[in-house]
Amino acid sequence: MDTKAEILIKDWLNRVKIPFKKYIEIQGARDRGLCHQFDFVIESLKTVIEVNGCYSHGHGCQRTFPTGVALQRMRDRLVDLTVGDLGWKMIRRWECEVVKNPACIAKATVGVGRLSVEVSSGTKDNKSSW
Repeated sequence: MDTKAEILIKDWLNRVKIPFKKYIEIQGARDRGLCHQFDFVIESLKTVIEVNGCYSHGHGCQRTFPTGVALQRMRDRLVDLTVGDLGWKMIRRWECEVVKNPACIAKATVGVGRLSVEVSSGTKDNKSSW
């Protein structure tokens, strides 16, 4: 089931007509020992988007964390490094950040492939309401 933040990102990607897949692995990751299904995979831009839950990943907006947050953070770092080594761009955002300001995804994708200025300024065909 999608979180509110994931629904916002999915709606934005659909609005600017960027094809994506959800909950899939990227090619070559398993060969490097990474078994991970990403929240959003934009194959045409070699970009993945991950939305970290604030509680389970230990964001500062939470007062308490479950045991194992340090291990989760280490795993997040390993995922980031592996994605980069495979030539993909990683966009990682906190759930609270996306819910408060969905435009953070648009800003994060500036300069990635065909998005560039079109998304951030709302020009051409990819008009963004953010």
